[in-house]
Amino acid sequence: MLIPDAQLDAMADEFQALRLDLHGITLDQFINAPAICRDLAAERNRRSIKAATGRADEPMKHNRYNRNSNKSNFAKRSIKGANA
Repeated sequence: MLIPDAQLDAMADEFQALRLDLHGITLDQFINAPAICRDLAAERNRRSIKAATGRADEPMKHNRYNRNSNKSNFAKRSIKGANA
């Protein structure tokens, strides 16, 4: 299928504007099925926005490390220091 240069340039500009390469879509795939690629990119963008809502039931992004009872027990530490 031959595409005029003007249309190809417009589609390439849209491909870059939508940042479809970040979604794993190639320019050839976008040229062959632009509507499907636009819908897929919009759906993925919606999911990424929903993932960072800051709601209370949203999972935390960081890991909590377990406390070491030897390091946090100051009474035990002061006794060890007094005996040494």
